This record gives sequence, structure tokens and C-alpha cells, in this order.
Amino acid sequence: MTAQFIIPLVICFLAVWVTLGDPLGTPKELTCLLASFVGVVCGLWFFVAAPWVLQLGFTVMLLASSNFLPKTVLR
Repeated sequence: MTAQFIIPLVICFLAVWVTLGDPLGTPKELTCLLASFVGVVCGLWFFVAAPWVLQLGFTVMLLASSNFLPKTVLR
């Protein structure tokens, strides 16, 4: 795996971690907003830069995992 799509994947995971929960428990709306924007951009960058095998694998994994989610999560 090259750094061309490893770096955006790591940045995307870090942005999701910042968006979903602050370790100190203090709400910072601007930080969460910026982290969610960076996460979406890096997620798209990863998906475009990744080889087609990884793209297909992540798409199948996403579609398969949506069948196992409880219905309360999807509301």
C-alpha cells in the first residue's frame, strides 16, 4: 500500500474520532465541524486514490454491514 491512499485514510479516521467524541468532553462546535469536513474530503480522496480492488471491497463491506444494523440506528 502506498502513502498516496494510506495518508488520507488515517486522516479520515482521525477526523471521525475527533467528530464523534472529544476526549475531554468539552463541546467544540467549530472543531467538530472542521473535522467532519476534513473527514469527508479525505474519505473521498482515499476512495479515488485506492485501487479498484479496495474500492470494491469497501463498497461490498458497506452494503453487507447495512443489513446487520439494528433498525433504530437507521431512523
